[in-house]
Amino acid sequence: MNLEQLLVENFKLNLYEARVYLALTKGRMTPRQISAESQVPLPRIYDTLRSLEAKGFVEERSDKFSAISPQAALAARKAQFATAFAKAQDQRARAAEELVKNLGPAMRSAPSSTQDVILLRGINAISSKFREVISTSKDIMLVARESLGAKEFFRPYLKRRSTPVRILVPKPAALTEDDISFVAQSGFELRKAENLFLDIMVADDVVMLGVPDPSSQEEFHSIAVMIISEPFARSVRRSLDSIWSTASQINPRSK
Repeated sequence: MNLEQLLVENFKLNLYEARVYLALTKGRMTPRQISAESQVPLPRIYDTLRSLEAKGFVEERSDKFSAISPQAALAARKAQFATAFAKAQDQRARAAEELVKNLGPAMRSAPSSTQDVILLRGINAISSKFREVISTSKDIMLVARESLGAKEFFRPYLKRRSTPVRILVPKPAALTEDDISFVAQSGFELRKAENLFLDIMVADDVVMLGVPDPSSQEEFHSIAVMIISEPFARSVRRSLDSIWSTASQINPRSK
């Protein structure tokens, strides 16, 4: 990836802005010199420079312009993104509170089936349903196989658990010190076992089975089948309990 692409894709400069900034890293220039060096049309140079000034990449000195150092400009740009994201998150939080306040009662009053099957496509749908289920469940057991690669989607919800969680991972799984520390600090139990073929969650009367989705273009391409059935959940839990009893326990000092 070239420098123009890095600035455009990661720091949200447009192509003219990226070209002008890169040109100015070679030294102070007049607008006409910048146009010649960057191959940006002269009529577009002025608005491009003003935009770069606003974003913290360029400064004007007399009749010439200079690039602000990459260290300072890129750090400031990242700070701008962080501020904008925090503001957007605050707005989302307020919107979510309002939506829950108005939609929650209607959802709670709707009749629910004691047995059901739900198909979830994509990591966002799966993680949202995961959060919903574990927030009210008391007996949780997880088999984390392929889902280990997407653990950051699920950790925030597990952090809030006040009840024990048991986690099974395959014996070849490469766990980091951070993984094991997270489990220990959360008060969870973690064991390694052979022959774990699926990602599974059993939480009270719910079973969620995760499998890869070869047709998806997402980075984490998965489908999950969620089965709400107390007899099925009881049967799956018994099978996992049997595996758990012979699995190798992991503590913070060994992987």
